[in-house]
Amino acid sequence: MKNKSKKLISAAAASLVAVLSAATVFASACGPDHEHEWDTEWSYDETNHWHACLVCDEVNDLAAHTFDKGECTVCGYEDPDYQPETTTFSIEGGDTAALISAISQAQPGDTIELAAGTYEFASTLRVADVATSSGAKTANNGTYDAYITVTAADDAVGEVVFDFSRQTFDGNNRGVALYTDYWYWYGIEVQGAGDNGMFIGGNYNIVEYCEFHNNRDTGLQLGRELGDMNTISQWPSYNLIKNCTSYNNYDNETAGENADGFAAKLTVGYGNVFDGCIAYRNSDDGWDLYAYQSNGDIGAVIMYNCVAFENGYLGETVAEFNDKVTCNEAALEDETMFTYNTQNGDGNGFKLGGSVMRGNVKMYNCLSFNNRMHGVTDNSNPGVISLEGITSYNNGADIDLDPESATYGEIVAPLASGGLGEGNNIDLARAETSHNNLEDVLSVADSLGGPGADAFKGSVGNSILYGGGTTYLGFTDYADAYSEDDNEDRVLAAGPVAADVFAALPGVAGEDGQYALSGLENPDVHETYRNADESVNMGDILRIADSGAVSGAGAYLSEDSWEDYTHFYDSELSEAESANEAVVLAVYNTLYLYTDTDAVYQDFTLTTAMMGATISWTSSNSDILYIVPSYNSSNSNSQDVAIEVYRPADDTEVTLTAYISYRGATAQKTFELTVKAAAPELGDIYVAGLEDAVTEEARRFIIDQYEVFEEPGVVVEDGSDMNGKPLPEDLYDIEAIYEYAPSATKTYSRVGEFSASVAGVYRITYNVTCNGETASYTYYIYVASNEAVIDFVPGTESLIVNRDGYSISGDVTNVKGTLYAYSTSDEAEIAQLNGMEDSAVVAQLSADEATEAYSFTDNSITAQFTNENNRAYTIYYWFTNGAGDLTSEVYSQDVSVETIATPAEFTSKLAGNNSYTIYLLTADLDFTGVEYTPVDSLYGLVNGDGHSIDNLTVSGSERVGLFNYLRGGTLMNVELNNISITSSGQRNGIFGQSYGGYISNVLINNLSLDAGNARNGALIGHHTAGGLYIDNVALINDDEHVLTASGNDMGGLIGLIQSSSSGVTFGEVVISDSMVYATLDGAGRNYVGGIVGRMEDRSVEDKFTLERCYSAAAVIGQQYVGGVIAAQNNSAGGAYVVSVTDCVFMGELYYGGNTEPLTVPEKNSSGIFGRYVETAVITISGCVSNIAEDGYAEYVQVAETRIAATESFWSSYTPRFDFENTWTHVDENADGTLEAPYVVLTFGGMFD
Repeated sequence: MKNKSKKLISAAAASLVAVLSAATVFASACGPDHEHEWDTEWSYDETNHWHACLVCDEVNDLAAHTFDKGECTVCGYEDPDYQPETTTFSIEGGDTAALISAISQAQPGDTIELAAGTYEFASTLRVADVATSSGAKTANNGTYDAYITVTAADDAVGEVVFDFSRQTFDGNNRGVALYTDYWYWYGIEVQGAGDNGMFIGGNYNIVEYCEFHNNRDTGLQLGRELGDMNTISQWPSYNLIKNCTSYNNYDNETAGENADGFAAKLTVGYGNVFDGCIAYRNSDDGWDLYAYQSNGDIGAVIMYNCVAFENGYLGETVAEFNDKVTCNEAALEDETMFTYNTQNGDGNGFKLGGSVMRGNVKMYNCLSFNNRMHGVTDNSNPGVISLEGITSYNNGADIDLDPESATYGEIVAPLASGGLGEGNNIDLARAETSHNNLEDVLSVADSLGGPGADAFKGSVGNSILYGGGTTYLGFTDYADAYSEDDNEDRVLAAGPVAADVFAALPGVAGEDGQYALSGLENPDVHETYRNADESVNMGDILRIADSGAVSGAGAYLSEDSWEDYTHFYDSELSEAESANEAVVLAVYNTLYLYTDTDAVYQDFTLTTAMMGATISWTSSNSDILYIVPSYNSSNSNSQDVAIEVYRPADDTEVTLTAYISYRGATAQKTFELTVKAAAPELGDIYVAGLEDAVTEEARRFIIDQYEVFEEPGVVVEDGSDMNGKPLPEDLYDIEAIYEYAPSATKTYSRVGEFSASVAGVYRITYNVTCNGETASYTYYIYVASNEAVIDFVPGTESLIVNRDGYSISGDVTNVKGTLYAYSTSDEAEIAQLNGMEDSAVVAQLSADEATEAYSFTDNSITAQFTNENNRAYTIYYWFTNGAGDLTSEVYSQDVSVETIATPAEFTSKLAGNNSYTIYLLTADLDFTGVEYTPVDSLYGLVNGDGHSIDNLTVSGSERVGLFNYLRGGTLMNVELNNISITSSGQRNGIFGQSYGGYISNVLINNLSLDAGNARNGALIGHHTAGGLYIDNVALINDDEHVLTASGNDMGGLIGLIQSSSSGVTFGEVVISDSMVYATLDGAGRNYVGGIVGRMEDRSVEDKFTLERCYSAAAVIGQQYVGGVIAAQNNSAGGAYVVSVTDCVFMGELYYGGNTEPLTVPEKNSSGIFGRYVETAVITISGCVSNIAEDGYAEYVQVAETRIAATESFWSSYTPRFDFENTWTHVDENADGTLEAPYVVLTFGGMFD
């Protein structure tokens, strides 16, 4: 079986594998001291030449003749034309053992030829050239000009099946694990693997015309072999996936959240190309290029001539899939609830990234249609995504799940009842920092689909994008565009009509808009929609019938052959002269620019290290394209330099040149770019030092009188530059207006300049004009004087009694002074002080150690002072300036006490409550039989003083609870027993909605909540604004009392934390030493959390802290289910602060309709966080859960619930829980274990 001469790969790639034959070598004599002939022995050195060395027949003589890298130092003989004999291993159909043996023996240039049949495997087919912790060496590498080939025989293409269905579901149970280099696979079908069908961790491999289906994770995935391979140089590079099809892959024991058609995610290097591939009906996405934050940036991924459709749905029912593989029945989805759909599958056609790490992407001539979610999405990838020649049609597609319907399992027109599908055709604007490239993109929707409006940001040229409804946006010339900007001038008078633009829509069966599964005349996509040479040919499906009608935009995937398509690689590696030159050629082929070379608008980066080679760059015009002389790097050690773009007055051509070098081999590659003419516009205006000040009030400097202070320079940014470059000063005019006032209460007067010698406040305004557009920026300089008059600005003062005493706040007339406060309940002292002059009061109270002082240097203050709020008292407060002089009157405020002994008094006295009154319960309040109407708002302080509110039943349509609103007030020291809240609307709880306040020492026993809409919590339905401080609060329910809702956002304590609108802060929320032991039944609903449902950032000033909290809740929800927090979202894109420390979950999670609690985390469901986003500034530490965390796993200890029934668990796992003062263990059972919930709050014995 030698001297093979048969075709190993498709004609276009034939040059990659040499057909090898033996050469003739003449022996020579051993020399004067030897009479024996020399035999010929061959070796292959690292310079990739075959060397003939003459060796004596006698073993004794070998010692005299040494070898150096395969070169014979004695004879010096070399035959550069020689190539060794090769072997073809012919494997009988289904002979798995012979296949494994052949793989272990194959040498460069060898072929393993497979006859038709099913090759069954019980374990992974590992193809690895070195032994690692993941397994032994099982194979050899090929070489750049002599690949090792595994191929179906000519008469067996499409009939060679690798069947791994005996594998169990497990992340280690991959089908084929390819960790070698230079291997070529052709015509293989891989099915049933317990994880990926094929996993590629090697380099320079080719997988052609293979099928991947019914695997329990992604059909074909690229990634690192081992977890300690942490650098991008160790990750798979330059692999070509050609004319492959991947479908019906489904991770059936994790509810469909991971199984994509193809994936190059988490840990991939450079130059990985998918060309001519089709992905459809996979449970998750068609393509997934997710990059994880801890791993760092990944290499650019390239997709040419690819198709993705109907992902997010299966090609058969869940039950039918499960029947074909080995399953753990207990881990499967409910087959009556999930059929062609799955619980966790996303359903993006092309998911081009994720997390906050960069992964640049190039897509050319690709088609996406009828996917469950987005057609093409960045998934928050901040890298550069370049699209050219893309068609995206009717994504966000629905499916018929009615088993009695004639179209069961088929894509249908949008369901009136609201289906599963939701998404956009194009979704490329979730990462605010990225600038993508769209050219010749066609996005179309019609009555058969219901996608949202396209989202885009970047360079857009010759494209038609969907604007929602019947609106389309047309781009003819290039533009630096953003979907959130005003694009009215681009709205087309008449958008494309799908039935006219396309030769055929995907399988439309009739006027009702329903069509057959996948819209295909033949279910065998892999054969039906390919040419004779296996290249893609979708026939008439979404073929553009009239190119002129769409100005040439869109994908063209109905060509007749491979040669008719454009491909990414320029040349084959076998053209190189050596292995080193092959690496340089691979880098040359891979290298492209992360910008649209025809329309450069914004800064971009240049890769400087790839596949072991170094790349240096030069610019022909550094005034326009400036290469920053410093390297950038990520956790993966990816390396690049930044290109700063300075756009000229006119379009200008600039050349960038790359110099590639690897072990002495070099190459040069040039790129011609058109830098678009500048279109300067006013951007942000600020002064140095105040870049991050959000509000005008925050734009201020405070200095001492006579301090040396240099006015900050004004910065005017170019609004057309997303990186904030300054606008050239000759392009704008600026007017500075100086105004001065002696204090904040005085009228401003125009002055000529600022002077630090004059105390008061300066208001400085810059009016900037550019191209007829004017914008203003105002900031303040406060000059503090020790002699200034300090007082409240009239109308701004506020005094509120609260948990900790009372707070005094307001704006002040000048910025440097001290606020003093003194409180007393002594009536005689009050009478005395009230009869004294202010100066005498100050003189007396200043000497009293009970007087508290709050010194400040600011123009607005909030000062907290201590006091016991269980009786009436009077507060005296005043200001002194920096010199200690009294500058205000001595203010006084009586804090009165209203006692409440009956339900009627509770309602009447709180009806007009104010912020300086204590409402003190003097008895337990039993509301049995009382028809209760919620008090509108709580401004004051309700102190239960250890008493209870019992048997309260309240119902209504919205904000139903004890109070409609919390507006700065305090609820403390009260027990709430047997509370029933029923609402047909949203925002329900003890407080329906919160605008800040305090809730402390509140024990809730047996609260039932039944809400007909969203935003519900036992304590607060929706927190909107203001500082909210919660401590020592417990919800403890028996089995008969449940929180349930028919809407999203439900939490044990708070349902939703979200401000009123974008850019507005929800303030600071702090929850400490609190617990929930209850059932939260949000079946079929999203965002259900044991303590908090959902918190969503809309401002960089948002701040959330959760510390020493315990959830033993049973949490039931559809998606985004968390034992402590269901979801932490980041819709504004700003970095807000989230801190979750020393929190414990020992409850149960029921996710996606499952009737059994989770034992392992699901996507968007785990013990601490259900969902989180990494753009927040998150601190998570000291947390413990009985289920592993899906994200931040390294920060959460896992402990079984049974362990929590011991005191030793709480002392070792929760050292910051205070078991002396705040927490206590529940009574022990007879066997010494604790009763559930194991620990509770003590409340200082208040409710014993």
